[in-house]
Amino acid sequence: MTHYNTSYSNLEGEAKITYAIADIIEWLGSGKKFAELTKAFQAEKPSQRAFTFYCSLAGVQGYPVVAWWRHCFPSTPWVDEEEERS
Repeated sequence: MTHYNTSYSNLEGEAKITYAIADIIEWLGSGKKFAELTKAFQAEKPSQRAFTFYCSLAGVQGYPVVAWWRHCFPSTPWVDEEEERS
């Protein structure tokens, strides 16, 4: 299994989220899988801690977790400042 280390520090706002979401979709192997997981997350409305854990099970870590959270729950801010800086 290959490990990717991607930096999003040169991007801001929606561009940063868009690139991270594209990387998640590529990592998962299909937009369909991303859509299914997104729908499941939105239905469950997990805590940020649980959401981070679920993402890690799929191999998604770092800033992409924050981007996915913002994609799923745009009106609920991400509160972990350390992840935000990744």
